[in-house]
Amino acid sequence: MIRWEYQSDSVFKPCSSEVSQTLEKAATSGKARCSFKNSIYMYIADITPMTQTNTSTGKTRAIRRVPPFPCCVRTATDQWYWQDDNGELNLFAPHISQILEIAAQAGQRTCDYDLGKYNASKHLAR
Repeated sequence: MIRWEYQSDSVFKPCSSEVSQTLEKAATSGKARCSFKNSIYMYIADITPMTQTNTSTGKTRAIRRVPPFPCCVRTATDQWYWQDDNGELNLFAPHISQILEIAAQAGQRTCDYDLGKYNASKHLAR
């Protein structure tokens, strides 16, 4: 299952499975926005800029979609991360992020790149 996360300070935390399902349904059906409620607050999620806004406080946070397989994930700030075998996301070096961003902008779903002594192919997710 696809997992969604929200940024709290400098750390991303998982959304509940219900919120993840709501966000995923909106994203895959082409909706630009959706709303959801946690135990206390109502939120509006904007899918394209990957943000959620608390309707009571007006606070906006970044959200991200985390596929269930090792891949690359781009955040709202155009930083690229790779997912390790434990599901943890790790920031790519800037020059690799630039390669991945160019591939994503061109509409590619995968990107092959050379790391010197290693060659890699990554699935791109937004």
